[in-house]
Amino acid sequence: MTDRRTNGPVLFHRRMFLIWWVWLAAALPLVIFVVVIVGGITENNTTYSIWFGALALALLALLINFGSLVFEVTEEEVVARFGVFAWRYPRSKVLSCEPYTLTFRNYLGYGIRFGVDGTKALNTRNGPGIVMHIEGEKRPLVVSVDDPDEVCRLLGLPEAPPSVEEDS
Repeated sequence: MTDRRTNGPVLFHRRMFLIWWVWLAAALPLVIFVVVIVGGITENNTTYSIWFGALALALLALLINFGSLVFEVTEEEVVARFGVFAWRYPRSKVLSCEPYTLTFRNYLGYGIRFGVDGTKALNTRNGPGIVMHIEGEKRPLVVSVDDPDEVCRLLGLPEAPPSVEEDS
């Protein structure tokens, strides 16, 4: 399989969706906004309807954009996409890969998150993922994936980042 947005044949491709209750929690305000919009139109109060309609559309756009995470490994690069946002790293810049467990307590939410442990996560749910140390990045990158062992095996990298020896 070759993807026009990546370099070379795709060796690994997964799409991870946000967990169901996040979709439900996001849909509830949308339903409320629709009720307010319809109520405003029927009461001839279009100003509120326009503002609430715009807010509902913005929330819907955010939900659609961050609703799924695509993770790919090609022969040349590692790619993670959350809607319109994409992170591309040449495989030569990925220094290590190891299985990792994502927790709500560490990231306090889902989406693009910074963890209390110093990592940056592309997080769709709690559970399995990988942590990659990438040359030139300040924080290790954590990505939600269902099969972390397969991804790390495919990348063929050590589990811990290489140590930097100090010159004496």
